[in-house]
Amino acid sequence: MPATLKGLLALKLNLLILNDQRIIRAQFSDSLIDLLLSNDNLSNKEHMKIEKEILGDVLYLKLTTSTLDITVSNEFKNQVIENIGSGKERLLLDLSEIETIDSSGLSALIGIYKALEDKDNLHIYGLKHKVIKLFEITGLVKLFHFYSSKDEACKF
Repeated sequence: MPATLKGLLALKLNLLILNDQRIIRAQFSDSLIDLLLSNDNLSNKEHMKIEKEILGDVLYLKLTTSTLDITVSNEFKNQVIENIGSGKERLLLDLSEIETIDSSGLSALIGIYKALEDKDNLHIYGLKHKVIKLFEITGLVKLFHFYSSKDEACKF
């Protein structure tokens, strides 16, 4: 269980449940949170792997998970930042396998962006239409360079 998820659950959670047009408010106690955290179902996160390829001055990184969310976003950000420390001038991120992304995934990408010396050297390609829509809604489409394919991203 990632520490960030435990930290989020460790807060006194308030859950609003709609039930027959009534709202029932339930508070989770610390002991219930500990019980939930010990449950194997919460620790069954999808395995995250980053494939790496270096061609000339370009570093290609491919995230091989379908979800960029709280369970993998911190590890993803740390691994990418570790790799950009290798002195490569351009970074191309292949996110073609991403089906869903949450706010922590967006935050990880912003953290990667901030870690680059030259902000124009971050290029993202392969995003599905519904994921690009999220970047448009949040206004982050102005921050990143998006391409439909690796070949298109390589031209820049």
